[in-house]
Amino acid sequence: HEVYFMDGDFSQSYPYQESTVPSWALVLIGISPAVITTIYQLFRKAPKEEKLHEIHHALLSWFEAMAINALIGTSAKFACGRHRPDYFARIGMSAAIVKDSHLSFPSGHSSGSF
Repeated sequence: HEVYFMDGDFSQSYPYQESTVPSWALVLIGISPAVITTIYQLFRKAPKEEKLHEIHHALLSWFEAMAINALIGTSAKFACGRHRPDYFARIGMSAAIVKDSHLSFPSGHSSGSF
């Protein structure tokens, strides 16, 4: 997928900056709906079999939603191939950082909101 731009394009000339949100925080935020749902179901007054059934379905639907989100979001990133604003600063860095410089749209925040 080719993206056309002009050398020195100011919209892609921002300096490279490390991620400001640590990975552990993303994992914690990502699993919190499943943990909250499980805790709620455990303390609910209902027969044990019903609680386990509800927890099972809640966790399955959460995993399914996360998998579909990852599949569609990642596919869209590779299909669009939009450069990050710090594209020129990433040139010459490690291969993983340069490869990630083409995966700007849609952001994980926006795809996660759906």
